[in-house]
Amino acid sequence: MDGEQPRLDSGSGQGIPAGLLLAVVISTILSRLPVGDFLFPIPLLMACYGLRRRGITAGVYGLTLILSVGLTALACRDPEGFHTGQFVMIVLIPLAVGTGAALWSMTQGAGLRGYTRFALCALPTTVLSAASVVWLGSDGPAVQTLMAEVSVPLDYLLGGYYSLSGAEILDVFVQACLCSLVPMMVGALGVCIVSASSMARRGDRQWQDMFCRLRIPTDFVWVLLGSFIGAIAGSFAGIPAPVELVLVNLAVLSCVVYAGQGYLILVYRIRKRNPYYASHRLLKWLLLLTLIPLTSPVMIAGLPLLGVLETWIVLRKPNKEDSYEDHFES
Repeated sequence: MDGEQPRLDSGSGQGIPAGLLLAVVISTILSRLPVGDFLFPIPLLMACYGLRRRGITAGVYGLTLILSVGLTALACRDPEGFHTGQFVMIVLIPLAVGTGAALWSMTQGAGLRGYTRFALCALPTTVLSAASVVWLGSDGPAVQTLMAEVSVPLDYLLGGYYSLSGAEILDVFVQACLCSLVPMMVGALGVCIVSASSMARRGDRQWQDMFCRLRIPTDFVWVLLGSFIGAIAGSFAGIPAPVELVLVNLAVLSCVVYAGQGYLILVYRIRKRNPYYASHRLLKWLLLLTLIPLTSPVMIAGLPLLGVLETWIVLRKPNKEDSYEDHFES
């Protein structure tokens, strides 16, 4: 097929181990960097693209995570002892995102539909992130020590600019994490998968067309509306805090899902003008705009709104020839 990308052979070959080893090194370095820890699986996803031997795939991801966790453990140890709180928060991102990415690579060729496959891969990411939310919301010794360690530099760096102390600023940050940590991890997993898959299939116009036509089931809008209404009503009705936290996380997660659909709509519109435009090219610009303070609110609110609008307005005309429309095979 024209534009088909070369696949890694599962047999013997001198280039495969070197390529996988290079991906392990790059991903390990990225996992130890700010922002890079959210995107570190991308080299692994690309290196394992088309690799059908699940044992090798699991070993590559396992080695990367072991190296990342080991380096973090060394960094969190000093003469005063081991900083458990810092260790947990640092290894959370590589473990949560890396586990989901590993499942994505291992389910290649399984015949799963796109959203089913992603939901399966996002399950361990969700569980690990939710466990971290529960731990962070507790009042254990490790959490108290972590709060004390972080509040002092925050007070020094930001205390003079705001009318809040370092402890109060940290409390605001923790509350934001409790409400958005799970959706943030699932969103990071989606960004990694989309980026790696699009780069691996950048010359495959049929796959690119299929990808930008993916749609969220129409009934999912009730999950968004129900979670938002439940969270708002619960704040006035005084429902238990854990229930309210679940509703808020579900509402934010629904927004992340619809932001993904908004991104696909933009890719579709661009590809109508330029059929050779690969989806990952737009993604990097959207991520950059999200990090810029002036354009961040537009990205955070605009993409989910655009995705929700397609529930009632046809923004992408369906193609009758796309019988494989809901398949996201990479």
